[in-house]
Amino acid sequence: MINIHSGLRLRPFRYPEDCSTALPWYQDKEVLYYSEGKTDGTYDLEVLERMYAYLLTIGEVCLIEVREGENWRAIGDATLSEEDLPIVIGVPDYRSKGIGAQVVRAFIERAKELGLPKLNVRQIYSYNERSRKLFVSLGFRAVDQGVDGNGIRYERFELELSGHTRWNADAEKDSFVETPDPDAHDIRRWIADMERTPELIRRCVEGMTDAQLDMSYREGGWSVRQLVHHLADNDLHAYVRFKRAMTEETPVMPSYEQEKWAELADYREPVEVSLRLMEAVIARLAALVKTMTPDQFQRTLTSSSFGTMTLAVALQRLRWHDRHHLAQIEKARGRGCH
Repeated sequence: MINIHSGLRLRPFRYPEDCSTALPWYQDKEVLYYSEGKTDGTYDLEVLERMYAYLLTIGEVCLIEVREGENWRAIGDATLSEEDLPIVIGVPDYRSKGIGAQVVRAFIERAKELGLPKLNVRQIYSYNERSRKLFVSLGFRAVDQGVDGNGIRYERFELELSGHTRWNADAEKDSFVETPDPDAHDIRRWIADMERTPELIRRCVEGMTDAQLDMSYREGGWSVRQLVHHLADNDLHAYVRFKRAMTEETPVMPSYEQEKWAELADYREPVEVSLRLMEAVIARLAALVKTMTPDQFQRTLTSSSFGTMTLAVALQRLRWHDRHHLAQIEKARGRGCH
């Protein structure tokens, strides 16, 4: 769930039940004219289900919801992917009210969280000046043009993403705050962040000399080299925790003396060893958690440090832990690593 403000949010799309909610929008010829370039006919439920099934394979699909009194009303849809950024305001009363701009801004921040290098808007038709002005005002630029199968001219727009929001030096100061009752969107986001960690760490230390790797982010803190090796060790422990919790009833997971581990000889090895280890372990862990059901994320383990927790909380803790230490590496290097 992305809460833009108290009266506007992006709710993860529920397939296939939300298709019927969206059907009236795609039977509006004005919507299809501006979004699809379609000049005749409308979509039926079968076509709409195929469309959403495809969109769900390339990105995060959300319903745009506004608060009306005590209830939330779906008024359109939006998809965040690196390939395209389709947004439809399906309810006429909510068009030309700035909602599209708010959605795009929220997606830009979300894309930075995911570490996407850029965003693309695949087609803005020549007659859709309103959409063109919207994306240009938010920093997108036209990078290509073409003609679709119906002979309608369009432009492709692109936004290079610089800086970042969640993965930044301020994260080094953050404390873990549990998200209560995480939904499927939260879980997908945490998994995506987890999968990005090895690449972000590799990018962050790329080109650093041995002397730089042995620098600390603060006086008395671990060096960059120690942080990388620690992240690999923690990922190994996380993998074992998930495997045991999936096959045992609330296993008790012992802690380890991480400060003492950081002084052992293997923490003086080249960071490439641990970068490869992280890549392999996270690939295995991702393969596991991507198949887990909501009920399986409610399975529990007991940590000697943090008590009993669900696997949903364990996943969130892993994401926070990696973000926290990545921010320390960024601080030592003096720049972000996206």
